[in-house]
Amino acid sequence: MKRTPPVIVAICVLLAAATSFAQTNTNRTAVLSGKASLILPKGFELMDKKTIAVKFPRGNPPKEVFSNERGKTSIAITVSENARLPPDKLPEFRKYIESVMERMIPGLKWISREYTEIDGRKWARLELMSNAIDTDIHNIILITSFEGMPLMFNFNSIKEEVGALGFELDKSIKSIRIEKEDLRTKESTIP
Repeated sequence: MKRTPPVIVAICVLLAAATSFAQTNTNRTAVLSGKASLILPKGFELMDKKTIAVKFPRGNPPKEVFSNERGKTSIAITVSENARLPPDKLPEFRKYIESVMERMIPGLKWISREYTEIDGRKWARLELMSNAIDTDIHNIILITSFEGMPLMFNFNSIKEEVGALGFELDKSIKSIRIEKEDLRTKESTIP
């Protein structure tokens, strides 16, 4: 029996790895003017500014929102430019956000409140259920320090879509990358 030369085996392995890498990165979406990226679930599209204003009428609407066709599951990305958050203040900021949410969200039920690491960066991870008029809402909120400000990714879904999209949303969460960051130090304004 003839053996395949090691060089040919190595080339085949490299080609397979390159193909896998290319397929993994072809649907990566740049956000925040190219400073971050993630892989969106299939069928998610950028929401227009007018729809964002209607769906998020309060003071600091997300910079970008991606949603499925029905608009029942979305990924909202917010940078709170009026707040300062150095990385070492993330635990305090998380506690502050938790207390605000507990006061403002009717029927809030915590699923988890923890820290996680995504692409080498520490994130606060808040998972909760809340009541809406006609259904329950599942949220996974990720918070980190970005350029000295709070950066939040909110993965929001109606309860009925969590089962169908949960795996895809989890893949999106794990795919988040901060590509570029202005590392100038900014003062904290945590209340």
